[in-house]
Amino acid sequence: MRILYLTSRLPYPLYKGDKLRAYHQIKYLSRRHSVTLCSLIDSKEELSYINELEKYCECIETILLKPYFSYLSAFSYVFSRIPLQVGYYYSRKMKKKIDELLTSERFDIIHTQLVRMTPYIKDHRKTPKVLDMVDTLSLNMKRRLEK
Repeated sequence: MRILYLTSRLPYPLYKGDKLRAYHQIKYLSRRHSVTLCSLIDSKEELSYINELEKYCECIETILLKPYFSYLSAFSYVFSRIPLQVGYYYSRKMKKKIDELLTSERFDIIHTQLVRMTPYIKDHRKTPKVLDMVDTLSLNMKRRLEK
């Protein structure tokens, strides 16, 4: 099976829950499947971690997410019912890269980590999708309010 795996953060180094989860899922899936990882990165320095992920991925595509544009994009969602994180993590370059991958190659499934990555795949109706929420936004918000 060919899997397109989408993350909002490069799943290495292993210091956050979503990175840990993605890394181990990719590692496990790669035993029997071909995994293409498409991930946003916060800095060019993160490219030094690619070789750790190449052990498990057939192909790795990264797009640099610039904070200035992320904040502007998130602000545009302030009066929307869509979570701000969706706006913060949206990149036209990432959308273009994913569209190119899905047009030029055949994937059996798209694995999307976190709701913030869903806008990238909404136009691709033919390929089955999995959304891994990792955690629930409502539970996180409730916990914050209780503090």
